[in-house]
Amino acid sequence: MLNALVLCTLVVCSAAVQLQVTMNVFSGSEDPTWTVQGDQAQEILQFLRLLDEPVAIHRPIPWYRMGYSGFEIDAGRETYSVYNNAPLERLLLASGLNANQLNDEVAAHVKDEIHRLISYVATADDFHSSRSNLSDNCNPPVKGSDTNTKYDPKTDCNGCFITRQGENNCYNYGNDVLTNTFAQPGRGSGQKWSYNTCDDIKASAIRDKLVWTGTTLPTRNPPTGHYVAMLIWPNTNFHWIRFDSDPAGFWSHKAGGTPVKNVDNNNQRITDPSKANFSPWTQFCGYMISTPSNVTIN
Repeated sequence: MLNALVLCTLVVCSAAVQLQVTMNVFSGSEDPTWTVQGDQAQEILQFLRLLDEPVAIHRPIPWYRMGYSGFEIDAGRETYSVYNNAPLERLLLASGLNANQLNDEVAAHVKDEIHRLISYVATADDFHSSRSNLSDNCNPPVKGSDTNTKYDPKTDCNGCFITRQGENNCYNYGNDVLTNTFAQPGRGSGQKWSYNTCDDIKASAIRDKLVWTGTTLPTRNPPTGHYVAMLIWPNTNFHWIRFDSDPAGFWSHKAGGTPVKNVDNNNQRITDPSKANFSPWTQFCGYMISTPSNVTIN
């Protein structure tokens, strides 16, 4: 018995190891999170202990790309960010599948991204960051203008899409309403969405007082409010893109808790959301009008 106790003191016992893993992947809803225990957790820890410091990012995440952008691991005393470390990422992906936290579409997307990143070469644009030291006058709700959607994250909603970046998602930014709640279609009006389909997300947004306008590309904002475009990662997640009246004719967006962007996955300015590359959000649903002072976003 004494020898067993000494062994558990010198080496972490498998049964006692517990890790909290989060996959950074979604835009609209919260990222999938699961617990890893026992031998599988011990195997992940063995990878992490080979690192010089509690960060496993070998190359910067392309700031303009959507979808998968690595894992976060809470190991109790240490937290780790893991990106572009293929063996460890594959192990973490397997743990999520074992925990039944990932559907086939998400798993396939992450596998493809892990493979792509093996040969990825970073460029100067990948170091782009929108963060800066701004005042945090961000007590919600903070609402933008009903008549002007200027692309300027440093001033839009008091700069709060920067200073409170991780608490506001594509639905917040699309509506130009800061809530610090990772807003969900329908939740503010009492009935949150149930299915990641165009029809269900659309119905939930209508309950929040957005107005459906169809699939015709708008070229300028209406007299009151602004246009938003809705896309779906089939059966998985939703995404919103906002029409900007300044500069006129262009669109911008914010994928989950990541920085605001005015380009698509190809690093191209967005003039037509139905034709831009937002993969894996590949299903274009249509356009709606949002009026910040009127919508019930939460």
